Amino acid sequence: MLPDNAYMVIQSFMRDELHLAKTELLVYAVIHGFSQGGDGRFVGTNEFLSEWTGASERSVKAAVGSLCGKGLVEKGQAIIDGKSVRTLKAMGVQKLHPVQKLPLEGAEIAPTPCKNCTPYISKKDIEKDREKDNPPICPPSGESGKERDAATIAAVTDAVDHLNEKTGKAFRPTTASTVRHVSARLRESYTVDDLNAVTDLKCSEWLGDPRMAQYLRPETLFGPKFEGYLQQARASSGKARAYSRFRLRGEGGGNG
Repeated sequence: MLPDNAYMVIQSFMRDELHLAKTELLVYAVIHGFSQGGDGRFVGTNEFLSEWTGASERSVKAAVGSLCGKGLVEKGQAIIDGKSVRTLKAMGVQKLHPVQKLPLEGAEIAPTPCKNCTPYISKKDIEKDREKDNPPICPPSGESGKERDAATIAAVTDAVDHLNEKTGKAFRPTTASTVRHVSARLRESYTVDDLNAVTDLKCSEWLGDPRMAQYLRPETLFGPKFEGYLQQARASSGKARAYSRFRLRGEGGGNG
């Protein structure tokens, strides 16, 4: 029986970026809660995970196997009270939550200090995690925090509206993952025009391809590959301008 004050934290990236099934998502959230810090890891049974998630032990076992297969969870062994036990650590999201190197397999680690291995995540820990995911945007000199926030909201809204207009979709500019990715690009001194240029390029390439059209979304377009997409867009735009000038010269020569 779980204590009345026990809870798990499902962060936005777990839903928006990992695309997990329901039981996988819940199991991953519990394991991720234990995996904070250099040596953090889950030490517990499938029965405990079953109690937390409300899924059968068989479903939990399958979910753990699937998460390990996807590289999102790493199995290990540790010696606790002289006994070898299984450990599970959340992996595979280094770009959002860097994972430090684990000790050698079989190394002695301290047992989880909470009753029945129930994870305890304080509000302070949650706020720290939010700060890691959403570092502050440095405003230009003389710009107030309110002006900076308003500018960020406007930029996110403009970029998402442009994407929705091009794709016919209905992405929301308030989604945490979208705000995080657009804010990250703004911190790198990219502009809304740059964001829209990438949207235009990838829409021209992917919109007619059912397999690729699913990737016309903020986390893909404005994510870690954004710079490469933008360079491609600029190169494509440069070729188009050169071709336009060539045609104008050709037409002018013909009329002369």
